[in-house]
Amino acid sequence: MPLIRTNLLSKRLKWILLFLIFLTLFGIFIIFSTYQSRLSDHETPETAPESEPASLSLNQIHHTATRNGIRQWTLDAPSAHFIDEKHQAIVDKPSVVFFLKDQKQILLNADKGVLYTDSNDIELTGNISAVDETFTLQTEHLLYSFKAGTILSHKPVTISGQGLDLRADALSFDLNSLNAVLNGHVKGDFDEIIF
Repeated sequence: MPLIRTNLLSKRLKWILLFLIFLTLFGIFIIFSTYQSRLSDHETPETAPESEPASLSLNQIHHTATRNGIRQWTLDAPSAHFIDEKHQAIVDKPSVVFFLKDQKQILLNADKGVLYTDSNDIELTGNISAVDETFTLQTEHLLYSFKAGTILSHKPVTISGQGLDLRADALSFDLNSLNAVLNGHVKGDFDEIIF
């Protein structure tokens, strides 16, 4: 009899945890919807404007963004072309490190990038790989909002690592809460250990 009761409690606990996870994801979806409209102002063509005359070109660039004296991210690239009129720095092969709570970091690499110098927003395109201690994300387009502290992708994404393999049409990731929302044709595999 105690074994049956333990199994029932275990099943109830699993359902309660699943409900809480889905409730959290719904809340993040609301946040994603709110910030998505604000970030659409920064949507640009996915190829860098190579024909745009640069105000300044540099070999090697290192840029750090801070908020209230706390380092938020750094960007390194072998070259940059600044376009003052558009407040943009077009960079090749950017490497971006986001500094999270508890000394954690996320490293992003891409083929191309645009740093919006007036807002500290970043747009990355082509062969994007984002890696932290446990997960790897791959996609073709990401947009980071400095003000909102979010990373958005409107292109298909793949996330793998620690007992999961997920694919979706779009992603929103909040760097402050470390919560992610996947949208559109979400498919994947979970190991039971996650729950």
